[in-house]
Amino acid sequence: MVQVDVGVYDRNRATPILGLSCDDFDLNDGGQAAELISCKPITALDVILVADELSLRLVPGRAFQQDLKRGLSNWRKADRVALLSLIYGDLRWLYDFTNSPKPILDILNGAKTRPRIQSLNQPIFDAISEAAQKLRGSVADVRAILVLSNDRERRSQAKPDSAAEDALKANASIYQIILNNIGGSVGVVGLPWPLPRPEIRGQVPVPPPSPAMTRIVLRSGGEQLATAVLQNAFSTMIELLRGRYILSYRRPLRKQGDYHAISVRLSTSAERKHPNAIVRVRAGYYTPG
Repeated sequence: MVQVDVGVYDRNRATPILGLSCDDFDLNDGGQAAELISCKPITALDVILVADELSLRLVPGRAFQQDLKRGLSNWRKADRVALLSLIYGDLRWLYDFTNSPKPILDILNGAKTRPRIQSLNQPIFDAISEAAQKLRGSVADVRAILVLSNDRERRSQAKPDSAAEDALKANASIYQIILNNIGGSVGVVGLPWPLPRPEIRGQVPVPPPSPAMTRIVLRSGGEQLATAVLQNAFSTMIELLRGRYILSYRRPLRKQGDYHAISVRLSTSAERKHPNAIVRVRAGYYTPG
């Protein structure tokens, strides 16, 4: 049996659409329609935060700290979070998986001074690959790599597509919160960029996300958010993660290690009921050994 996590979001409000059932989805595996056995909310979530140290220290501190606290509050016992940090180009595991996010919150909120820049290297794709390797041992319903960075990638040995491939092999989705973007609203891939807001005279336009990062985020079934003051980007992302569904169906006979391309869309009746819905699902999966 195959289990696939799927996100369904309201295009205008960037909130999860809840209360859907098997009849609301059409799923294809390798071009063949699959009959869904079950559709249920997630019960366990594993998140690896990939935090770019330099970007975090240059973000306005208080707003981001408050949003981190909102996002990590009421953490469920079945949920776990770990912290992989890019410290001036070096990858370091600062905290292993825990169901108590307070130590990680303390680390992320620790330094408040502007650092002396020692390296401009930001190997985001290398960090994604390393996080994906760790998630291969996860048994959680949803496995997420949540990147906190300023959307700049420098000197990764891994290529974007290989990082995405590593995430697919771990059944993990890649999410990104873009720090230091100029603008006042949250932008979501597939939604207007930025979301509609009152025009502010002299404001610098919000740049779109980098094409390479957008490609691997969408291929993995993840999402991107961006905001200048980070008032709600992190807590919004956690809400989107927790609002995903687990779709279960019987796997077509394939060889071990074969890649299955999958697609999920809402049924015709569900599309009529939710005309502003967007669906996020990874591009495929590998038959386990």
